[in-house]
Amino acid sequence: MVISTTSMPQGHALSRAAQRMLAPLSAGFVRFMEQQSRSAEIARLRALDDADLAAQGISRDRIVYHVFRDRFWV
Repeated sequence: MVISTTSMPQGHALSRAAQRMLAPLSAGFVRFMEQQSRSAEIARLRALDDADLAAQGISRDRIVYHVFRDRFWV
């Protein structure tokens, strides 16, 4: 039985170039997935009645702020 492994040395010029090209794409994908997840959460909260929202400590006019609270500097 033969086991073979091929790898590029870390810091190789090709791997650095690939990382530079893929980084913006990767970051964009992460932002897209976060937005999709947050949109679903906003829709879920908007479907609740005011009493259920109040039980969670959220007013209807603060739903978006609540979902994106980690992005606001208040």
